[in-house]
Amino acid sequence: MMNTLNIVLLESLSAKYYPEVEIIAKADNVDDAIDICLNQKPDLMFLDIQIHNQTAFDILEAIAEIPVMVVMVTAYENYALKAIKNSVIDYLLKPVRISEFRDAVVKAVKLKSERTSENQVNEQSTDFYLALPSANKLVIAVAKQIIRLEGMSNYTKIYTEGGQCHTVTKTLKEYELKLPPEMFVRVHKSHIINIQQVEKILRSKNGSLLMKDGSEIPIAAGRKK
Repeated sequence: MMNTLNIVLLESLSAKYYPEVEIIAKADNVDDAIDICLNQKPDLMFLDIQIHNQTAFDILEAIAEIPVMVVMVTAYENYALKAIKNSVIDYLLKPVRISEFRDAVVKAVKLKSERTSENQVNEQSTDFYLALPSANKLVIAVAKQIIRLEGMSNYTKIYTEGGQCHTVTKTLKEYELKLPPEMFVRVHKSHIINIQQVEKILRSKNGSLLMKDGSEIPIAAGRKK
């Protein structure tokens, strides 16, 4: 995610020294970079600091919940500490040395192997992400952080951990089709809940669900079973 010249340079280094590394996408702006991370989930991303009138940290903030490894490639030394705090795995100064590029890729391969071993059990549902609008930016929420969704005509309110509520111009039906069914259940015409976020079942009339955020969600008669 950098300017065209730097993209070409890294492509040539990769092709020459690591042809087994597959380049799945390129971007020269922040929005495209975020979209690529959300939809294609790359293992490794090379990021420049300055991206037009924004910076790499705008991307890192948006994709904080996505386990993509990031190598910073920049002419600026003074961002190194901030990069480390953002869990960047390596920091390469321009002009990029071949040996440093190789070391960064080797480090990424090793980390990927370690993460694969650690995360094999829980991959399926927790790898699902939603991009949720918040003020002037997108917030990326991982599935386990979503508590519940409430449908209101042609828009949906999505409640996440930390007491946040995001209003999205999509119907509840659209989310019902999109969300992983092993984790999310539509218990009422207006409500979808994350079963991992249920505190208890309240046995009154058709019953209701007490969620971990303190909200009480009704259960429709036809969905009680």
